[in-house]
Formats: sequence, C-alpha cells, structure tokens
Amino acid sequence: ICTLSIVLRKCNKVNLISLSSNKLSVVIPSWIGRLNNLAILKLSNNSFYWAIPPELGDCKSLLWLDLNSNLLNGTIPGALADQSGTMVFGGVGKKFVYLLEFAGIRQDSGGEEECLGIGNLLEITGIRQDSLTRLATSKCHFQQIYMGKVQQTFSHNGSMIFLDLSRNNLEGSIPKEIGRISYLMILNLGNNRLSGSLRVEMGGL
Repeated sequence: ICTLSIVLRKCNKVNLISLSSNKLSVVIPSWIGRLNNLAILKLSNNSFYWAIPPELGDCKSLLWLDLNSNLLNGTIPGALADQSGTMVFGGVGKKFVYLLEFAGIRQDSGGEEECLGIGNLLEITGIRQDSLTRLATSKCHFQQIYMGKVQQTFSHNGSMIFLDLSRNNLEGSIPKEIGRISYLMILNLGNNRLSGSLRVEMGGL
C-alpha cells in the first residue's frame, strides 16, 4: 500500500480510484485532496482507520465518495462541503460520469460467513439485472435497492451527488455544512455513533 500511495499521489489526471473490498488497514491520506480531476473515490469495505481527512473537500471534481464499512472515527468534517460550487460546469469529473448507470445493492449472507462485502455494495459501472442474477448463489443473496443514471442536470457549478460514510465509528453531530451540498442525491450516514439533532440547514440538500 505504501508503494501504491506513492504512485497514486502523482496521478494528477486520475478520474477514478476504487480500492473497495480489500484488506487495507491504513489512514486515508490527505494528499487525495490535491487530485483535482478525481471524480469517484471508493474505499469501502476495508479497515481504513483514524479520521476522515477534511482535505477531501478540496477535490473540486469529486462527485462520488464512498467510505462505508471501515474503522473511521472522529467527527464528520464540515470541510467535505467545500467542493460544493467549485466544480466547473462541463468539468473533467462530471464528463467522466455523465450518463453512467449506478446501483445500490444490499448483500445478505443468508447465514453464511463466506460471502464477501456483507452490507452495502454500491457501484457506478452499469450493473444490469442479469449481472445481479449471476452474482446470486445459494449462499449469498443480493437485493437491488435503487438504480439510476448520472445526468448533466447542474444548473450552475455542481457538487457531490453521492456520499456514503455508513458503518464506521463516527461520532458527534451531522455538520450543518453538509446542507451546502445542494446536488447530493444519496446520503448514507447509518450505523455510526452520531448524536444531536438534525440541523435545519439539511433542508438545503
């Protein structure tokens, strides 16, 4: 992972980083915030620990952030909303995901521990129903929750459309700044240790 980190931090033109469903056990590096062309970051179902780096809010093209099912703790940084309104209409990140299909799937082990990725499995690679059928076995079952398409619907400078921080050890309240991510379509903060009340600013979503 150290060698991979050295390589990735030099990839200024990278659009997608997907390291989901591995056995990675490191801190999420803050330098990811300097990847201005990064549109999709998927680190789910690993053992990433420590806090969510607020520098992720510096990713001006970030549309899709999936950190679910890790060991992250601390609070949700309000700085994640800093990229909202910074994305230039027709920018690199948005062109990359334009009209791609996405699906949200819940995997149920059916009582078998051999199934991988128990919980949320979220993809943006055009999952079709026949693909889901091939995934299902007598031991592992998949249930489709939603499907959709990413379209260029931003009326002005855009923002993140997908944010999943579920199944971690995050504490504290939901920061009011999240309400500034006005184009957010999917927000999942479930299965954490969040407290307090819902902010009125969430109505801005």
